[in-house]
Amino acid sequence: MANRLMGVESEYALVEIRSDRSQRDPRAPSERMLGLIYKSTEARVVSLPGLGDGGIFLGNGGRFYIDAGGHPEFCTPECDNPWDVVRYVQAGDRILQDALTVAREGAAGIDDTFLLRTNVDYGGTGSTWGCHESYLHRIPRSRLAEQLIPHLVTRVIYTGAGGFHPMSPGLQFSLSPRIHHLPRVRSDDSTANRGLFHDKNEPLNRSGFARLHLLCGESLYSQTSSWLKIGTTAVVVALIEAGVRPGDAVKLSAPLTAARRIATDPTLRFSVPVTDGRRMRAIAIQRHYLELAEAHLGAETMPPWAGEVCRAWREILDRLEAGNGAVSRTLDWAIKLPLYMDRVARNGFRWESLPRWSTAVRRLRTAIDRERARGAIGGQSLPAEVVVGPNSPIPATRDNAARYLARTGSDLADLPKFLNLRRDLLAVDTQFGRLGPEGLFARLDEAGVLCHRVHGIGDVMDAVRHPPHEGRAHLRGRLIQHLHGQREFHVCNWERIWDRKENRTLDMGDPFSTTEGRWEEYEPSPREFNPFFRPPRSVRNRAPALYDFFGNSPDMSPADEDEDLPF
Repeated sequence: MANRLMGVESEYALVEIRSDRSQRDPRAPSERMLGLIYKSTEARVVSLPGLGDGGIFLGNGGRFYIDAGGHPEFCTPECDNPWDVVRYVQAGDRILQDALTVAREGAAGIDDTFLLRTNVDYGGTGSTWGCHESYLHRIPRSRLAEQLIPHLVTRVIYTGAGGFHPMSPGLQFSLSPRIHHLPRVRSDDSTANRGLFHDKNEPLNRSGFARLHLLCGESLYSQTSSWLKIGTTAVVVALIEAGVRPGDAVKLSAPLTAARRIATDPTLRFSVPVTDGRRMRAIAIQRHYLELAEAHLGAETMPPWAGEVCRAWREILDRLEAGNGAVSRTLDWAIKLPLYMDRVARNGFRWESLPRWSTAVRRLRTAIDRERARGAIGGQSLPAEVVVGPNSPIPATRDNAARYLARTGSDLADLPKFLNLRRDLLAVDTQFGRLGPEGLFARLDEAGVLCHRVHGIGDVMDAVRHPPHEGRAHLRGRLIQHLHGQREFHVCNWERIWDRKENRTLDMGDPFSTTEGRWEEYEPSPREFNPFFRPPRSVRNRAPALYDFFGNSPDMSPADEDEDLPF
């Protein structure tokens, strides 16, 4: 049996709500609030400065920083099992939520501020927040990609966050909203042109190991979803490292098309083509990986907990085979789906009618854009009542859309009502990922209606204060706690700690080392690094103004509704 290391990086959206619209910056939360959150975090947890502008490394072995684009990000320490990964993700939530509570006290002119561990923006900005995964391995990158991609495409049936297609002007439910932000099968770009498989080559160790860095996954709140995402993927990586080629028999003809089609089918019945001419459902492809993993549990590359993961993996696939109702209290996307279906029904629409409504809205919007491009319509936003009314600037498209909807008993005159429903559902989806007791997931969990917890996750507050028991994260966390009182003399990264006072450095390049090595002399150069974190002068945050979607926010009123219509 072999130990494995893995971890998660979670990106957060920071949202401000101001009642004074003259002060609101619709482009980004304020630099001041980001700075306050950073300082509050730095003051309330044991830490050392990161290398250069690398944020801070924490006494629990993890890292907090303000990432490019200005959003907060928390990285878990390196963990040797999926239980620890889930616990440290939740510890990051606690650390940031606590820091935000303190930061609010120092913020002026803001009515409310909160953090979201979410995945996509529905405001048309094209923004998405990452939840990156890292897995230690010793596999040639080319072989790893082709064997892993079918697993990554199909695991969304239990790892999808759920929500709506973020680029659709209508309402198209998706098991994985982030999947629609991935335009390539493989890519080494993490901010644009993202791929299902990420070719980043940054091992962060000097012991011959490589680091698989995945960015196709999503932030999740269900412990079961999170635990399965990490556990199954780590087992598949171990299987490939054992010399097995699980991807050969299920190689997808068109991985991107398959990923998007699977994501938009909550019935899980759609089959996708594989290169040998067959069509396979996502559940069948997952069972293929599972059966090979079960057959090789004794391989020396397999972690000691692989059997527990396989048992839970089989159980969730059996439940998914029974229908999404069997997991409606367990998996993120399946928890959301009945909530949205109920909201649709209470607003007088049939869930089955949403695809036609979405198609009609897309056609109307395309026609409006075409007329605006040729100068027939001004740049101002058009109320839905005008678009479907007797003086519509696109009468032919309006009439076609009306006939198209009438075939299934829908009335185009209900377009304003449909757009209000759309805004409501997108707001609910966003609120699901809000940190703190006001978040929708937190409220459902508190009410006791969910069944998502994994036995063995343990005490989250212990993970806030202490590092894991194994690996260099344990060593890093202990050293940070010991050196915290001398933090002005020390700087840290994933592989080393530098002592600027004594001009020495401690090598942590061995990812499995738990014992302190020998300090070595080091001749510092001021050009090599700046040991103290300084937030950038201008935080160019691409985070959208998500508060526009909240119907109960001070920025929303009936007079403002037309501003958010897609026309």
